[in-house]
Amino acid sequence: MEDPARKVRDVHNALTFLPTHPEVLGDRLGALGVCAAAMYMAGNAVIGTCRGSWPRLPVRGAAGGSLVESGGDGVGHRERGVGVHDPVGGGGAVLGSGVDGVASHGFMSKSLRWLPQLSVGDAVRDAFGSVPVAMIDPCDIGAVAASALTSSEFVGQVLMLSGPEPLLPADRVRVLGEVLGRDLTFVGLSDEEARAEMSAAMPAEYVRAFFSFYRDGTLGESRLHPTVEQVTGRPPRDFRTWAQAYAGEFATH
Repeated sequence: MEDPARKVRDVHNALTFLPTHPEVLGDRLGALGVCAAAMYMAGNAVIGTCRGSWPRLPVRGAAGGSLVESGGDGVGHRERGVGVHDPVGGGGAVLGSGVDGVASHGFMSKSLRWLPQLSVGDAVRDAFGSVPVAMIDPCDIGAVAASALTSSEFVGQVLMLSGPEPLLPADRVRVLGEVLGRDLTFVGLSDEEARAEMSAAMPAEYVRAFFSFYRDGTLGESRLHPTVEQVTGRPPRDFRTWAQAYAGEFATH
């Protein structure tokens, strides 16, 4: 189980140590939290500025519907829904070179968290089985970021990314089974089961956020965006292609 307090300390220690290294340009350092790490960055934005540990470092973290920023001269709190309209929310973000952000839906690589279950059986249990998500291959995020950060074409834009199609968890399990040659099945957790399992593994704020995103529909990750093809000149990779690329990871478990 992940220890949020320890993660906050780890980030704090890294950002405190790095500026002291002679080969590091301390005034060029920054920190951006994505997904769960967003809450750790939000905590560090407050801790770092209040303690004066690294006042020149810009720190951003979006978690639980609030964006907390430290720009070096104080901490600002701006209420904002964490989702497809948030350049530091959703699945990822890259800032720089005049691009306001690159934000995406969920990563296909999140399917790797099924590895422990698949190492002992052919059933995958997971939450929000009725919620389709247009998941994206992280390689596509990198390709878009590389293009956006080396071009002036996207200055001032937040580039919203998605995969090629919205898939239910059962769809991903089916495709994964076909790629692996296994008869895999998906078992959807009830909301009560999901809430209990999540509460045992993460802070209550995370649980509330996940249910807000996926059960209340505040995140909207089934929406399709043409950005990957517009920026890279090719369509985003589908889940089958991702699964084939990572078949070895599943085969060794």
